[in-house]
Amino acid sequence: MIKRASTRDIINILSIITFLFFTSFVINGIVDKYFIEYLCKTIISMFYIVLMIYSLSKIKYKCNSILSEDYGDKFYLQISVGCGFLAIITMIKSAIFYSTYSNNIALDLISNKTVFINNIYYLLQIILIAYTLNNFKENIRSFIKILSLGLLVNFISINIFKVSVGTIAYSIRTIFFICGFIFLVFLVYRAKENFEKEAYKGILIYLISKVIYLLFMYFKRYDLGDYKFYLILLVFIVGEYSLLKVLIINNLINTENNLNKKLRYILSWYEGIFENMPDAVTIRENDKIIYINDSYKNFFNIKNKNDLMGKSIYDIVDSASYEKIKEKDKILSKENILKPRHNTYTINGITIECEEIGVKLKDTYKDLYLFILRDIKYRKEYENMIVKLKQKEEDEKLKNQFFTNISHEFKTPVNVIYSAMQMQEKCIEEGNLTGCGKYTSSIRQNCFRLIRLINNILDINKIESGYYSPAKKIVNIVEKVENITESIIDYASFKGIEVIFDTTEEEIFCYCDEDSLERIVLNLISNAIKYNEYGGFIFINIEKDNDKVKIFFRDNGCGIENERIESIFNRFERGDTTLYRKTEGSGIGLNLVKSMVEINGGNIVIDSEIGKGTTVKVEFPVVQYNVEDYYRLQDEFTFENTLVSKVEIEFSDIYF
Repeated sequence: MIKRASTRDIINILSIITFLFFTSFVINGIVDKYFIEYLCKTIISMFYIVLMIYSLSKIKYKCNSILSEDYGDKFYLQISVGCGFLAIITMIKSAIFYSTYSNNIALDLISNKTVFINNIYYLLQIILIAYTLNNFKENIRSFIKILSLGLLVNFISINIFKVSVGTIAYSIRTIFFICGFIFLVFLVYRAKENFEKEAYKGILIYLISKVIYLLFMYFKRYDLGDYKFYLILLVFIVGEYSLLKVLIINNLINTENNLNKKLRYILSWYEGIFENMPDAVTIRENDKIIYINDSYKNFFNIKNKNDLMGKSIYDIVDSASYEKIKEKDKILSKENILKPRHNTYTINGITIECEEIGVKLKDTYKDLYLFILRDIKYRKEYENMIVKLKQKEEDEKLKNQFFTNISHEFKTPVNVIYSAMQMQEKCIEEGNLTGCGKYTSSIRQNCFRLIRLINNILDINKIESGYYSPAKKIVNIVEKVENITESIIDYASFKGIEVIFDTTEEEIFCYCDEDSLERIVLNLISNAIKYNEYGGFIFINIEKDNDKVKIFFRDNGCGIENERIESIFNRFERGDTTLYRKTEGSGIGLNLVKSMVEINGGNIVIDSEIGKGTTVKVEFPVVQYNVEDYYRLQDEFTFENTLVSKVEIEFSDIYF
């Protein structure tokens, strides 16, 4: 496997190629050796600029995107300012040198310009050497020593310099430089534990090369043969390259390594968070999946996470999920955040109903999307449990209310019967037999009322426990409802209520329980009378609609609130729950009616409006039956007596 070249390898290769390139020019006599020195210094300055821009921009991007803007800007300013000054000063030095060389002037090694530029150049190099110290703040003393010596070495020569002094001043300055660099070697050697290994080696090579270079310049100036000149030039280049490598390459590479280490730590930290989250997490680059956590894998029963890496999300979802993903991606492209929403996704044949949020991650080069999916199955189960608990509490409340009402329903007729019996006993004691008769009807009515209440309770319990067995047979429902209606007209007239019966057909046959049908009709008419006012009406209509018969019970009574219509068929529900209500009733009548209708294959619907009245629609399936073969199972006398008895029972809680 071929290893990718690092920044250090690239710099080394470029340096060697450049040196060989210009050496070949000199050997072949293409350019002058002094011009080569100018070019080498210019190339060194260009190296400062190119490496600064390339490496620092790369690391600044990492600092800003991985850590923070502050850290990246701080590092960028510290390194780039120093390197930028070195690059500029190196170019100025080479420009001064080239100006002197190109105008055939004696090399301006002792002019004010060159000395000043050299002093700044060496001072900056010494400051940046101190910058390579590990634990810079803790080793501030070593830095002060190095900086103080640098200032002494660089600026003492300016103070003693006079143009008229000539070679003597140059010699004194050079001696100061040589001594200064030797002392720097000594200081660096003593403080080697404060440098990294590579930095320590590079700085020593730079300082020693400076000492050698200055020694040659002191003794021989530029009057050297070609071989010696190139040897000294090579020493100069090696020294500058070593410092360049320490100050730029090593610093940048170490910083980049530290950032990469920090990046790995942050990635492992975030990955640890994501992998331990119970919610499914996925990160996409546009539509391409680049990360999923274990919860995502478990949600959709994915065997290997790598199977999804690099795939488009659109390739693994069904058509319905495809449209939802396109919609949320469109939202994220504009708003950068996806607010919590409920979605259903099918991936790998697994359908999950979830709550989802999404964020568009800020990245310089790519559009990354982070999505978190929370399975709401358990939440729904919890919500259902809460609903059931509330329903249970409501049922318990209704049950307690029912027992209160039922106690009242039992207690009232018993009290009436007991009081009537006491009055009868008093009449008997007084010998007033005629007075006894008027209390008999009251006792009879309240006995029917108790029978009705007991029958309803027994029947509703039988239906709920599955022991209710209806005796179904063919019934002419028109005839049955009409007979029941005629039997209660007298009761309605006592309340001043008009009862109207109408039908579109004379014979409509149903297969149902005759006893249940009678109780259904009687209960609905009884309610219409109880909740109607004097002068009202009840309209009973029968219609045939294909294979169904519809029975309508309409009245212009007080009506029912819309919010109570859905619950009116509940077992313990009634319109007026107070003990001082206008009408009597236990609250189980309509519940029993609904159960009996459904047992006979029918359906019941209520429509009501407060102050305008109520309409109850009952539907039963129609059966085809020959009229000539139809016969009644019981004779008319029995039927009439039985019906009269049922009417008295069902209407027992209506007082006239």
